[in-house]
Amino acid sequence: MRAGLIFLLLITIACRGLSLGVALSEYEARNKSDLIAHIEITATSAPPARLGTSTDQEFGRFRRVATAKVLTAVKGCNAGDTLSLNFDNGYACPNVIYQKEEECLVFLTKTDSGAYNTMNLYCGRFSVKAGQVAYFNLMYPHGQAPELTPLDTALDWLRTTPDETK
Repeated sequence: MRAGLIFLLLITIACRGLSLGVALSEYEARNKSDLIAHIEITATSAPPARLGTSTDQEFGRFRRVATAKVLTAVKGCNAGDTLSLNFDNGYACPNVIYQKEEECLVFLTKTDSGAYNTMNLYCGRFSVKAGQVAYFNLMYPHGQAPELTPLDTALDWLRTTPDETK
């Protein structure tokens, strides 16, 4: 039992170090992301026919690219900007997926190529539908996030400095 708990702890630490699908903290979201925005996905590339294609090598660990339009900028961009987002590592989990015409609130890091990666995979992406953000847990670090948070509330909260939120 004890060995199992130690193994689980080591795996959790390793996942955080590799930026896998580990929960994103408020500090990481605000301070380590290069870009925070409400976006709309305008296009996505088709998945490669098979692994090992030039697409895999070109985009690193991700296999696809989404094109997004910034609807509301919070950090590192302007409304109307067009972004390239790397996504789909080919695994079921942890992974991050974007679909054409969906809206998201995202926390991104810029790559050397100028494209962006989603922080901590799916943990740095929150779905937005009808002006509501789904499970926006960053505002509720010590409790259960409600199913929906108004987008304006989430954006206003993100625009405050961390000292103002305490």
